[in-house]
Amino acid sequence: MEVLTLREAQAAVMAMLETAAKDGGKPVCAVVVDRTGEPLYLARMDGVPLRNLHFSMSKAYTSAYMEKDSGEVGELLRESRRTLDWYGNPRLTGIPGGVVIQKNKFTVGGIGISGRPSEKDLELAKIGQAALLKG
Repeated sequence: MEVLTLREAQAAVMAMLETAAKDGGKPVCAVVVDRTGEPLYLARMDGVPLRNLHFSMSKAYTSAYMEKDSGEVGELLRESRRTLDWYGNPRLTGIPGGVVIQKNKFTVGGIGISGRPSEKDLELAKIGQAALLKG
């Protein structure tokens, strides 16, 4: 069984935060969760609002739990005309910015980031995903 290591989680979070710090945009919160959706590594930039901590956690949890990027979950809900309530899990979100982490087609976790517009959050999450899978 594939697993997600602390070193990989740290590499992902640091790649996202370093990229976010360079562009001078709003501060972000980034988290990597294991396959059960529980935090493995989390960091917040100075000045990030508390709500972004919760959004990033929900995005990462959703990606691991649903084995899909959080934005894909939102798209599926819109297409099916269902709400998140249909899943019976209040920790889920359909907001983009969460990406699933897979090794050899096995889900090992999720990444979530929040603080920027959804498209930018997704870009940053993919940077973290690439750093994690590279390392």
